[in-house]
Amino acid sequence: MQHFTYILLILLWITPSLLYSQYKDRQQKREKIRAVIPCPQGEYQLVWHDEFEGSQLDTSIWRTAYGNPKPWDCTLPRKECGTELQLYQASNVVLSDGTLKLIARKENVVYKGIYGEDHTCANRIKGDSFNLAFDYTSGAIETKSDTIAFQYGRFEIRCRLPVGAGMWPAFWLWGGGGATGRAGEIDILEIFSTDQPVYTTSVHNGNKKARVDKVIDWDIQEWHTYAAEWEPTAINYYIDDQLIRTFQRFKKANCEDINSITRARSLRRNEAFPWQQWMVLRLNLALNPEAGMEVTSATPFPGIMEVDYVRLYQKD
Repeated sequence: MQHFTYILLILLWITPSLLYSQYKDRQQKREKIRAVIPCPQGEYQLVWHDEFEGSQLDTSIWRTAYGNPKPWDCTLPRKECGTELQLYQASNVVLSDGTLKLIARKENVVYKGIYGEDHTCANRIKGDSFNLAFDYTSGAIETKSDTIAFQYGRFEIRCRLPVGAGMWPAFWLWGGGGATGRAGEIDILEIFSTDQPVYTTSVHNGNKKARVDKVIDWDIQEWHTYAAEWEPTAINYYIDDQLIRTFQRFKKANCEDINSITRARSLRRNEAFPWQQWMVLRLNLALNPEAGMEVTSATPFPGIMEVDYVRLYQKD
């Protein structure tokens, strides 16, 4: 009897905790809809584009790098800490013959930076200088958020890609992190190592991620279009206008259902779907340090990600 009483007390103590944790888990997987979500109507129309004509990048729209090398990278071999191997430079971004070239080169350069804050582990204080040595350089461009940012639409690129171990091209949207940790990211084109036949599309939101890999059965060195249609309740991915993936915001509701809602309600949500936010557009050719996908002595340099155009279409 004493043992039974003991077991009963344990169950009475544990059960509410389990129920509460499941309740919290369900709450985290639901989104409260307080008003009708306006879904776009009509056909997609071209509203913004860059055809990369001329010989100079439009720096009123684009910057030629994002982020800066981190000073603590100098205390570890770059492969060990998982940091990309390249330094992005403006000189690796070239416009010629009507296309944009992001060029990866094997060359030794030193990045000189300043600590933006105290770093106790390295025994450095804000304002101290540091040097980082790189064995590779490459090109990247990002729209300036104070000039142009995006929310919803069809984002399309026409490009051809280099083939080589560790060559890591990408075309993506980035919403930033911030104190909330709600970093939105939509990866439209990503190949972690172009010598391997795996094409990746991903959606991120904070620590949540939804990734789908597709076997490459086309020649990435030839011209192809890659696109994503980002709408309030779904993201559709296309290669050469062929639908390859749909990722929905809600488990059992689309735009038509949302527009019919006349009262507040809660819907089950795919947590990786981006929050309603503005994003910048990024194109880059990185060099991968990850084992099995890293740059090797056989990787051909220079590697060039060549872009014919970037276009944004939106509905009414």
